[in-house]
Amino acid sequence: MEVIRLEFQPQIKDKILEFLSSFSSEELKIVREDPFFEENKNKLEASLEKINNGTAKLYKLEELDQIVREDPFFEENKNKLEAELANIKNGTAEFCSLDELDLMMDEIFAKNDNKIK
Repeated sequence: MEVIRLEFQPQIKDKILEFLSSFSSEELKIVREDPFFEENKNKLEASLEKINNGTAKLYKLEELDQIVREDPFFEENKNKLEAELANIKNGTAEFCSLDELDLMMDEIFAKNDNKIK
């Protein structure tokens, strides 16, 4: 199947859906778009621009591991993180959003920017 993205005025949504409903589920599948698509797209485009123009702060995996392990957040919450990992494995985990994870990582990087050379 192919995928297209449509942008339309709200007043024609019912007409479009009515037309699309005339097709079988074998012929057409309506996929709801991620509500954060545009926001995430803009963030990724901004990140790519920083990479392309040389202003992005990039880390090697070893540096990232060092930053995370040296952060007091990591040590203070190691047991909590291990418990969450167990919850993930047994299917009872509560997950944070990508935005929440992004904010946490930004805080860690901001505190450690001067530690990595």
